[in-house]
Amino acid sequence: MSGVLPKYHHSYTFFFIYILLLQLGHVFSINTLSPTETLTISANRTIVSPGEVFELGFFKTTTSSQGNDRWYLGIWYKTISEKTYVWVANRDNPLRLVVQIA
Repeated sequence: MSGVLPKYHHSYTFFFIYILLLQLGHVFSINTLSPTETLTISANRTIVSPGEVFELGFFKTTTSSQGNDRWYLGIWYKTISEKTYVWVANRDNPLRLVVQIA
């Protein structure tokens, strides 16, 4: 009987693989947005890379006298005090948000 495995052996293997896959799914979804989560254009909401080297988020240029902000989506170095942009998605076509001043 030394070469015969108990019937429940496969149940433990399945359970172990299931738990492992659950853990891997959690690791890969730490820096993601869910389909139901809203993404607001805000200068203080960013996503940071796992190694905390890069940061992704919205940023804006100086506000014009008419109250129109130009927003960009970009990636910059997180650890450098003066933002050094690595990539900008909408460089030629910024989002324009009109702010009404009462």
